[in-house]
Amino acid sequence: MEIVISGINNGFKDITLIDGNVRLIMSIYGNGDLYWTITDDSKLIKNMFFTITRENGAVYSAFQDLFADIENVNVCTLDDDSFNYNYETKKYNIIYREKTFKYDFYHYSELYDIENKTITWCSDEFSHDNANILKIRKIDDEFELEFIPKSILSGFINGSSNIGRVTIKFCNSGSYYAPFNVMFMRLFNKLQLVDDVKDIKHQVSIDEYMYNQNKGKCLMKR
Repeated sequence: MEIVISGINNGFKDITLIDGNVRLIMSIYGNGDLYWTITDDSKLIKNMFFTITRENGAVYSAFQDLFADIENVNVCTLDDDSFNYNYETKKYNIIYREKTFKYDFYHYSELYDIENKTITWCSDEFSHDNANILKIRKIDDEFELEFIPKSILSGFINGSSNIGRVTIKFCNSGSYYAPFNVMFMRLFNKLQLVDDVKDIKHQVSIDEYMYNQNKGKCLMKR
């Protein structure tokens, strides 16, 4: 997997993850919302997949944190500028957790399937009936991202052409899943600091080392 960090949009860099013909682009648009777009010129209007492995430890860790934050309803962290004290962070998270688990606020049961370890996000662009869908699954040591276009018609409506392109919108104001959109922005912020494993200054993490060791063993067995 290759990582390209480029441009500046509304104070944020664009993040592009590349695996063969498949590109996953994460950007902040002019409306201040976060968008993920997957492209694959070899695909028509079919579900598209992107897999996050331990090949890049920092990227993998960011997705691990996303899952942990959603599973544990960690809406506020010490890294968030608006919560400078530990007691405030704990207080607000307790309130969010009680509303989430006791009263199923924030559409949590639609967002996260605890049993199957699956995040489901319907794009905030339009109503759920006409929205593209993102599913993120934790499978062994990998995260599988599945992008599901609704139809050719809804593909055009959602700004996703029917030729190998699906877009998912995460509203930063008025999201159907608020406040869980915060966690996707947190992931995006972490990826702003990630470098490519091919960069000269890149420091190999333990995750990356173990991934490459296991990959080498698998190749030797063939």
